[in-house]
Amino acid sequence: MASDYDELADIYDLWAEADPNAAASLAFYVDRMREPAQGRVELGVGTGRIAIPVLRQGGSLTGVDVSSGMLEVCRTKADQAGVAQALRLIQQDVRELELDAAAELIVFPFRSIGHLLSEADKIAGLRAVYANLVPGGRFVFDHYIWNEAWARSHDGLPIPMVDQDLEEHKVRIHDLYQYRYDDQHMDCSVRIERLTSDGRLLDERVHQFEFSWFNEDQVYRWAEESGFEVESAYGSFESREAIGPQAMNQIWTLRRPVIS
Repeated sequence: MASDYDELADIYDLWAEADPNAAASLAFYVDRMREPAQGRVELGVGTGRIAIPVLRQGGSLTGVDVSSGMLEVCRTKADQAGVAQALRLIQQDVRELELDAAAELIVFPFRSIGHLLSEADKIAGLRAVYANLVPGGRFVFDHYIWNEAWARSHDGLPIPMVDQDLEEHKVRIHDLYQYRYDDQHMDCSVRIERLTSDGRLLDERVHQFEFSWFNEDQVYRWAEESGFEVESAYGSFESREAIGPQAMNQIWTLRRPVIS
């Protein structure tokens, strides 16, 4: 997992902002992390796309990521935004999370939990988060609702994500997904092209990684196995409606119980 996103760090913000859920999930987490907490932690902090807007509201935050390339971009952006002193960055695997002090709020935004590929990986991640929360502390994460019809109609087809003019060149990015339906896994290819202003190809590269998906029943089971209580499960970033048949997302809040 360590190098999965190193090669995407330079274009990650462009790529992420092209996602249909980017704006809504950003607003949700910035608002959710505004709540007072003694110890706020963002897992998969990446380039600071969420952490930096959170820190502009005040307070401090610990960001954890396994990718050194993403963390380097995050440091630069935090410095430019004037919030570097409030941001502590740690390179760690989520499954081996070890904080200096237990936190009241840990978040894992933007479907990043899907990078924990196996059921054992996800349970290990949940148990590590649980161990680093204070009693009563909360773990918030999200994922999409699996849509098999959409997957089968897009399986193996390039999906245009970015076509943008920058100062010196144009960037074009396509995603391609190939699904392993029985394993709840997908093989992802991200093709990044740099072109001249008149469309001549300068260079291209393809970055590949694996991803996984899950359903609500699995989360309830994993939460129980790792000691969590399910506090809420929403189907939308914009409202507090329960996950229903029309939902496209699943947004979870798990709570470490207070044992009297």
